[in-house]
Amino acid sequence: MKNKNLIVIFSIIILGGACFYVGMQYQKSRVGSYSAGQFQVGVRPSGFPMRNGNSMQVGRPVSGEILSIEDNTITVKLEDGSSKLVIIADSTKVNKTLDGSREDLMVGEQIMVVGSEGTNGAVTAQSISIGGNFLRTAPLVQPTE
Repeated sequence: MKNKNLIVIFSIIILGGACFYVGMQYQKSRVGSYSAGQFQVGVRPSGFPMRNGNSMQVGRPVSGEILSIEDNTITVKLEDGSSKLVIIADSTKVNKTLDGSREDLMVGEQIMVVGSEGTNGAVTAQSISIGGNFLRTAPLVQPTE
């Protein structure tokens, strides 16, 4: 009887381990491929605070029309008609893109597509941005005292 119980327990452990392994392999096949350096350690998007208790937060992107530029600030007109003051630090990176065409799309190129999803799951693109590191967020700026 002891041998039978031992065999049952051992079989359950082996079966559990096999199920865990199969589940991990399945999850790996479902996760999109991300390029190295695409995410920065310790940075969370959309206003989530840092785990180390830092009170600084990463905010949502500001998008709109530049109304004015003065020294190290710009005023941006938002979609709702309000405006937002944006402070530009010496370390602020400014990125510029150029218009492209279908011929610029190449297999293996990193892109970001904005569009609407149809009932069949396909996305009708409104715009396609070519390049890399679209999901990278800016590092948090530590307050100076």
